[in-house]
Amino acid sequence: SMHMREAPRGKFKYPARGAESQFILERSEKARICGQQVGRPPHRRAMRYLHTLASYVPSIVVSHVVDTPTMQTPCRQTFETCVVFCDVSGFTKLAERMQATGKGAEGLKKYLNSYFEQMARIIAKSGGDIFKFAGDAMIVLWPPSDDPLENRMQRAAAAAIQIQQTIPKMELEQGALLKVKIGIGVGMVTVLHRGGVNGHVEYVAVG
Repeated sequence: SMHMREAPRGKFKYPARGAESQFILERSEKARICGQQVGRPPHRRAMRYLHTLASYVPSIVVSHVVDTPTMQTPCRQTFETCVVFCDVSGFTKLAERMQATGKGAEGLKKYLNSYFEQMARIIAKSGGDIFKFAGDAMIVLWPPSDDPLENRMQRAAAAAIQIQQTIPKMELEQGALLKVKIGIGVGMVTVLHRGGVNGHVEYVAVG
């Protein structure tokens, strides 16, 4: 049987991020400390490399790795928080429109990036952490913090309302209007860190 370790709550706290700049600085600091903890000098190239890697990983996972550089898998983090699910509709019609106008994959990438950028800004300002992209959908978690759960619930709900009010107005291409469906959940969440074969670890949220 596989023994699942409970990940310790480390020294890093998860503050409610009020702006994207704070979010970026936080990840840069984690990348710097991560570089120091694995015994490598925080020179410019290594910092750039670590910062790039950190941008692909949720802040929750980055903080856990920084706090536990000798992490053994499988292990888990369990905490009470809010989860927001965002599912984009109208993607197929937009893809067909891109093909019909000759804009193809490049045009589709441009519009989707613009769409998700608007959502990411709203989420970052509310303190949310984009945990996973799944095609044209995303899962957002509010990291554990000293802030009461009720406050995180309010910020999650406010972010969802703002996305609903902003995104449907974005007609990225004539005749192709993207919309987003949002669900909000509150309760215990477990982030599983599994794998470890050939140095590869995967993370998944359940609960």
